[in-house]
Amino acid sequence: MAFDGKERRSSRRSPQVGNVIYVNFGARDYTPVAGRDTFTDPDAPSYKPRRKTTRARATAKGTRSTAADWLTDLAFTQSDNGRMSRGRGYYQGGHVMNLEFVPGSITAKVIGSQPQPFSVAIMFPPRTDPQLARLPDLISQLDGGIQAVRSGQFSPDMLKILFGGHPYKARYYCDCPDKAKVCKHVVATMMAAADRVAADPGLVFQLRGLNLADMRLPKPAGSAGAEPETSVPAGASGARQKPQAEAPSPEAIAAATDRFWNGGPLPEIPQLKTQSALADSDEELLHKAMRTISYTSVDELCAVSDIEDLYYNLTHET
Repeated sequence: MAFDGKERRSSRRSPQVGNVIYVNFGARDYTPVAGRDTFTDPDAPSYKPRRKTTRARATAKGTRSTAADWLTDLAFTQSDNGRMSRGRGYYQGGHVMNLEFVPGSITAKVIGSQPQPFSVAIMFPPRTDPQLARLPDLISQLDGGIQAVRSGQFSPDMLKILFGGHPYKARYYCDCPDKAKVCKHVVATMMAAADRVAADPGLVFQLRGLNLADMRLPKPAGSAGAEPETSVPAGASGARQKPQAEAPSPEAIAAATDRFWNGGPLPEIPQLKTQSALADSDEELLHKAMRTISYTSVDELCAVSDIEDLYYNLTHET
């Protein structure tokens, strides 16, 4: 078939340029851009991304999680339009796998153009114990307290502590060939992380090794009861100290010292069953070894038989 080099379109809605036909088998519809038929495939020619945020779920107050918005803005501010559009396509296509929130970073595997998925990590600046110790007080200052956090509402000071302040302080890693600071795989990971945070805001605390359910908040001033509790996350400085164990008695120390130097009674030696080494070995390898020093197959069989006889005589009483 001859082609005139002009852009044409088939009856099945497949855009064609010259002798190249662009087909997206997974898309239900397409969007014409600047007179050219292009699909939602991020790798299609002349793809023009739409400026939209991640599909973060709405919270109880009708607004998205501020932590999810922070991650979405991080993706927009750290990448260009081309990588943003391709990263969005990877995210919407379900290419992000094994997304995890671990202390200090967000990790994931992203299926790309190579057989093996790419490893992605978004690393946040470390935080000191005094900084983490401020979180309970900041939560208590919110309207609704911990319920506001569970619905996705974080104050700017909380986001600064949890994410590490300015977005540019975060570091990114991906083992793909792209040398850009933020590639499309990192963008897809950030969008997937924002969606997870919108559904479960408590995941943000895992970035600092904390658990929202275990966090103790200070009691309101003037409340009846015991003294106000000092609310700090587990592991932070100033945390409530566990009661110290009682000092061991002199008799216990003497018994432990004697046990350390002299030891205790030895266990009975088990009676092990004997097993032939030839039975557990690979007979084919033995034949292969004997074949290298044998002229004929008969010599090989005789050599193997001699070794078996020698082993039997060594391991059995005569």
